[in-house]
Amino acid sequence: MSWAALNTHLQRPVTHPTNVELRFRATEAGNRSNEVTSEANRVVVGAQGLLGGWDYSTALSHAVNEVADRYVNGYYLFSELAAGVRAGTINPFGPSGAAGKALLDSIRINDLARRSEGSTSGVDFKLSGTLGRLAGGDIGAAFGVELKRETQDFTPSALLVSNNIGGDRDSSGTAPPLQATSYERDIGSAYAELNLPLSQQLELQAALRADHYEGVGSSVNPKLGLAWRPTSSLLVRSSAGTGFRAPSFSELYRPTSFGTSPAFLYDAVFDAFDQYPTNKESNPNLKPEKSRQFSLGIVF
Repeated sequence: MSWAALNTHLQRPVTHPTNVELRFRATEAGNRSNEVTSEANRVVVGAQGLLGGWDYSTALSHAVNEVADRYVNGYYLFSELAAGVRAGTINPFGPSGAAGKALLDSIRINDLARRSEGSTSGVDFKLSGTLGRLAGGDIGAAFGVELKRETQDFTPSALLVSNNIGGDRDSSGTAPPLQATSYERDIGSAYAELNLPLSQQLELQAALRADHYEGVGSSVNPKLGLAWRPTSSLLVRSSAGTGFRAPSFSELYRPTSFGTSPAFLYDAVFDAFDQYPTNKESNPNLKPEKSRQFSLGIVF
């Protein structure tokens, strides 16, 4: 932008021939406000009973979550705002005249920018009972399987796709065009658990779980726990195991969103505070998170 476009709003015009980069948050544009609504529904139908001396339970479930993000204030049509500043209609340094205020009112945005819907449908079966007896009591056992399908749909508004929302746009012009997306994946899990009362004072728990996420991978995770009660008033407990968490659809595929840092941050190089542009991005190459846990505790 040339200085000539700004000189009408300056007490002392600048005659330097170079262009200037202008970044401002106009009071007249208003504080940025979003209205986010979320609606969740879940239905479960199940049954339980006895099967050959074992307790069983099974269920079918379906859950849906819908989220809508509406821009209600402080967002504006970027190209029209920039044109108004270049024409001298909008004053970036102070109050604008009647024409500038009318232009700002005409380019304010009230738009349902993003809509997303996620669903999870599943069926599970669990079986529990006893496998025998040890010195401390019955050997408890539990087994289970679960199958799920996850889906996620994302729908941007036409205005968001146009990359013309001041406050949420790719100013570099290098990001891929925003588009509607739809993803789904199947998940399978199985587990087994044993509770082994080795004596009246010592109890061992052992568990093993296997998970498979379509497009992400598989993992098998064990867990061992030990409980020792040397006296009626003292309990020593310990456990060790591994964990697994698959990345969510949002972490893998969420479209890039643009904005600014929520707070003014200090830049030691320029010795100044500023709100810096931010990009929130997903990563389709994310790997599952894996963990190891160990705990030791005493209960009096």
